[in-house]
Amino acid sequence: MKVFRLVTLLLLSGFGVMSCSTKESEFDASGVFESKEIIVSSEYAGKIISFNIEEGNFVAKDAICGYIESPTQFGIKNCEIKSTIDGTVILKYAEQGELASVGKPLFKVADLDNMILRIYISSSQLTQIKLGQQIKVFADFGTQSKEYLGVVAWVSPKAEFTPKSVQVKNDRDNLAYAVKINVQNDGFLKIGMYADVQL
Repeated sequence: MKVFRLVTLLLLSGFGVMSCSTKESEFDASGVFESKEIIVSSEYAGKIISFNIEEGNFVAKDAICGYIESPTQFGIKNCEIKSTIDGTVILKYAEQGELASVGKPLFKVADLDNMILRIYISSSQLTQIKLGQQIKVFADFGTQSKEYLGVVAWVSPKAEFTPKSVQVKNDRDNLAYAVKINVQNDGFLKIGMYADVQL
């Protein structure tokens, strides 16, 4: 009886390993989510007299985020600080009361509603992918994954050395092609999160 149980456990263990292996082989490539990010810099030299944004705030394109008191040949002028895209403030580099110079970074804004998954594929996979193609994306949430629908937005016209952190299927020459896949964010996707794709 003990022998029978031992054999059963071994068979189940083997089945579990095979299941995991099969699941991994279902995916053709993997990558990391990124987003369109813009650093808004000061266009004027002067004192920041108002700067009412915080990290995590949403800002609209051309929305006034603050003012810089800048001396000009016509006297003191309050110059506007504006965002150049719709997005979320992910980094703030300056505070109200500080002095700004031309080109000084003020804040970084990212479009988190439209995420970009960057993957790398081998030359043998190029025939499986094209611009505008819809692709299943499986975001990694640790113990579980969530399926999204992505659209191929860009395929690199030339090969490059595969980053060390990336695994490419059938990689012969350590060269791969970068691919960008647009994915609509439902609020759960984060910059730097891993995901797998099925071509």
